Amino acid sequence: MNFVTALNSYTDLLIQTYGLWNCAINRNSPEALSEINRMIEKVIDRMIINQTHGEFYRARIVSSKDFDKVKLSDKIILGSENSGISGFCSAQMGAPPSNYVEDGRANKAKTSYLYLASDKATACSEVQPVCGDFISVAPFVLIQETKLVDLRTLPQDLSRITDNDSPDKLVDIVFTRVLIDLFSTPVNSKNAKDHYKFSQYVAEYLEKKEISGLIYNSSHNSAPESFNLVLFNPSVARCTVEYAEMMTCLSVTSSFQNISKNSYDNDTSKIIEARKEIPPYNWATTALLQRDLHQIQKRRHVSANET
Repeated sequence: MNFVTALNSYTDLLIQTYGLWNCAINRNSPEALSEINRMIEKVIDRMIINQTHGEFYRARIVSSKDFDKVKLSDKIILGSENSGISGFCSAQMGAPPSNYVEDGRANKAKTSYLYLASDKATACSEVQPVCGDFISVAPFVLIQETKLVDLRTLPQDLSRITDNDSPDKLVDIVFTRVLIDLFSTPVNSKNAKDHYKFSQYVAEYLEKKEISGLIYNSSHNSAPESFNLVLFNPSVARCTVEYAEMMTCLSVTSSFQNISKNSYDNDTSKIIEARKEIPPYNWATTALLQRDLHQIQKRRHVSANET
């Protein structure tokens, strides 16, 4: 299969594959569902890994209604690690109770999975904070060997196509590429539920096959080594600290590109950016810490009176 033929076929297959997913999930076609299942079964063995170690991170935004759950220091001592604000305790950093769970990238509503990230920055970015938000971040480790599907890149045997390859290989490449994109493509929060139906189906299918979780690229942090890990059974990981660290969001950058003109050339429409940021904490003074301690204590007092 030469390059031009492969390129044309790739485009056609991409359209057909998305159409197949639409028929299977949105139209509930038995034939399409059967074909989706067959293809998942065919390509997924190439992407299974057994994870035995590693440290991962979970983040939660701390809203004002949760101020009673964070840990405050008794005294403010400049330069002391014991002086400050800690996040939630380890029990509150685990997977949420199913009654509070909304639709997520991998889980359906009322189904509690544990979402972790490769590093603190990715974990924080995944909860989509705004400037000034408090974020509770805690490390987790796996407590047993865990079978995962790694959806970050195409398997090596599917990473390139040659003249000697059959059309079936291209079908596998396209299907795997779509499978990866279902988890890594950014989704508009207003339409998330419609998009998540596809990735939720994959997660549910894999869980039935005794796969313990998925690794996939972060849609909020494009750093090469960043990724997300979702565990279908939260009990295979544990939090390793008594209290989480408290972080604050200092900046948010938004990028925009003009897509009004659909031109096929090497020029990319200029990307414009808007950036909002706030000054970082200045540990040469305790003023910021005192301000936030007072804010949290005040909210705690209000909550106590309300109850």
